[in-house]
Amino acid sequence: MSPYSAAPVGREGSILDAFVDLADSLVDDYDPLDFLYRLLDHSIPLTGAAAGAVLLHYEGSLHLVASSDEDAEAVELLEVREAPGPGREAFETGTIVQAESIAATGDRWPDFVLAAEPKGWSAVFAVPLRLRERTVGSFIVFWPHDSAGPNDDDIRMLQGFADVATIAVLQQRETEEVEAVNRQLHTALSSRTRIEQAKGMIAQAMSLRMGEAFDLLRRHARSTRTRIADVSSAVIAGDLAIETLTTV
Repeated sequence: MSPYSAAPVGREGSILDAFVDLADSLVDDYDPLDFLYRLLDHSIPLTGAAAGAVLLHYEGSLHLVASSDEDAEAVELLEVREAPGPGREAFETGTIVQAESIAATGDRWPDFVLAAEPKGWSAVFAVPLRLRERTVGSFIVFWPHDSAGPNDDDIRMLQGFADVATIAVLQQRETEEVEAVNRQLHTALSSRTRIEQAKGMIAQAMSLRMGEAFDLLRRHARSTRTRIADVSSAVIAGDLAIETLTTV
């Protein structure tokens, strides 16, 4: 039997499946927001991490665009704006930022440490979304207290996911096309705003946590093969009854 005939198993197979799925979704009319959520779906479990997020830079500020933890506390933590933190540091320096103990970085990122404490996260890793000389954001990952954090293999894999995310955000355009890139970023951030508004409406109407409300939105989007931003718009406009989200 050829040594190349056997399918990879275990973690190696899961990593291969992840990159195949992400590559398959990079079609002409792909949804960049859905792509980033897919990336988080794959990358976070593969590293044993607790949560992760993608932050994009637009009009002078970093903004949360996609997060694996959509509860209000995590969203508040990751909406970094101008506060120092690993995501901002990775973006500004263009280098990987890592801390084995978030609690020990109080002098470095005081506001971030206070916001992270209730989540029970210990280690953090952030990598810039960088292509050639252009950095468009950062990919940040957290590990729980009972974890040793990322090992060398995890770091290489997360760098690979960050590279794919960068290509997706830039939609394989040349970085000189600044207006085209800015339109792409504006679209992703506008979609994020609609998702936040729809999450709030669903959570209030059904007495759910924000993360649970997001799960309903995303499940409906996948079941109906509709973009999550479009589902959110329909909820906001009243064109999609909130109670129907539980029936799909």
